Amino acid sequence: SESRLGTELSVNFSPLKWLNISGELNYFSFEQKGIYQVSDQMLTSRINTRIKHKTWSFQANGNYQGPRNSGQTFTEAQYWLDLGAGKDLWGEKATLTLRADNVFNSRVYKGLVSGDDYSSSFSSKNIGPRVSATFTYRFNRKKNERERQPD
Repeated sequence: SESRLGTELSVNFSPLKWLNISGELNYFSFEQKGIYQVSDQMLTSRINTRIKHKTWSFQANGNYQGPRNSGQTFTEAQYWLDLGAGKDLWGEKATLTLRADNVFNSRVYKGLVSGDDYSSSFSSKNIGPRVSATFTYRFNRKKNERERQPD
């Protein structure tokens, strides 16, 4: 037999015209009974903050994945922070975007696999903090204009 329970809470809040805060909180659990007894629960969350001005914007995105214990595998919690900034140029004909992922180099996947007569630990790390820049130029249109469709 198996039973599952889960819930999700999403919030979007704009206290000021130029500030938007959104977040999600997810929880789920399951229990299996039979030849093997397995149960687990997990909590994940995300918070996103966006600051927007006429020609620039800034965004911060924080993530958390709680520890998991399912069957033979235990996985430790993970957390990380991504940042981004964008600037419109030349009357919204172009945009320059800078992005930094995994800012604190904290996104590490660690855990332990074990059985009656063995155990093995594992660890995997994303490529450290990554920074990227993107330049977009829009020919014959501005940022908020829809793309032209053929007649």
